[in-house]
Amino acid sequence: MPDGNEESDVDNDLDNDGTPNDVDTDVDGDLMPNAEDSDDDNDGIADLDDNDDDGDGTPDASETDSDDDLDGDGETNGVDADDDGDGTTDDLDADDDGILDEEDLDDDNDGVNDFDEVA
Repeated sequence: MPDGNEESDVDNDLDNDGTPNDVDTDVDGDLMPNAEDSDDDNDGIADLDDNDDDGDGTPDASETDSDDDLDGDGETNGVDADDDGDGTTDDLDADDDGILDEEDLDDDNDGVNDFDEVA
């Protein structure tokens, strides 16, 4: 139901089926459950390569809103290693610099080597 904040509504309900993305088992409305869908937001980019799996314009690594929990497991997409809930660990690039975190010496691009940040 429109409330004057339609952009937010679209971000929270990608397929406009009335079910918020964080609890929708088929976010893009293609009749394939998210856990089996290799492209949850139907943008033509496979989730493993997509830096914005839910298609809301916010890179997965920057997701902080509880609405940004594509698979509804309680972890926001930015910190969820399997943000689409398909059982496959997603390739993460937290700072969106094109270098996967597993190969990036500075995952958050703050200028401090990750090995020096380990507590």
